[in-house]
Amino acid sequence: MLRTEIKPDNFTYACIIRACSESFYLEGLKLVHCGVTVSGLGLDSICSSALVTAYSKLGLVDEASWQLFSEMRSMEMMPDGYTIVGLLSGLSDSSLITTGQGLHGLCLKCNLDSNAHPDLVTWSALITGYSQSGDCGKALFFFKDLNMEGKKADSILIASVLAAVAQIGNVGPGCEIHAYVLRHGLESHVMISSALIVMYSKCSFLGMGTHVFEIMPEKNIISYNSLILGLGLHGLASEAFRVFDEILRNGLKPDEYTFTALLGACCHAGLVKDGREIFRIMKD
Repeated sequence: MLRTEIKPDNFTYACIIRACSESFYLEGLKLVHCGVTVSGLGLDSICSSALVTAYSKLGLVDEASWQLFSEMRSMEMMPDGYTIVGLLSGLSDSSLITTGQGLHGLCLKCNLDSNAHPDLVTWSALITGYSQSGDCGKALFFFKDLNMEGKKADSILIASVLAAVAQIGNVGPGCEIHAYVLRHGLESHVMISSALIVMYSKCSFLGMGTHVFEIMPEKNIISYNSLILGLGLHGLASEAFRVFDEILRNGLKPDEYTFTALLGACCHAGLVKDGREIFRIMKD
């Protein structure tokens, strides 16, 4: 058909898309998708529905989500904060964001910038997305904007911002966030306290991180892992092993992050023999 003057329409492409998905022919599906776009049918409802179904069947949920989002915009449907969160959770680390319009540009196109009074969900999408994509400065900027708007961040959002601070190794903003946590009575949240331990450790304030751990009213494997990671980063392998023994005494089950932190401690301290022992424990 393509070698003739007859042009395939939306029904033609929908049939070919379905054939690709049913035979799990991904490369063919991508080629057909290109053909759909070049033909100006990329936002056609029949083609879009076929593409969403095909990508979903092949397990490519991110591509299906992006196709649905594009169709929403073509129908002039205004996505809300929940739509953006769902999209960014799958796309924040992908080339669609890093080589495309960017996180902020995406939200600006959806009229979700700061002038549009975004809700907490939208703020979370921006801050978490910037943190995950490595733009920690923007994550901190929007966290301050959120505070100026008088909105209260939840534990997940605060942990995400603390992770951003840990990446840049600047303890100043981390102390400000710690003060925010204390003002709002959030220090009892295990997720927040664990993030504080990692932040202080990576910013070379291990003593503060250890203090946060010691005053935690409740500890779980995540908080123990955070402390082991911090001790290992500072070459205190013997202390890291002491904490590991405490995990076992308290009946907690080590996970892959526990062993990763312990092996890192062995690496920093040059403890080959102890590293082999940890590997043996992992296998057992």
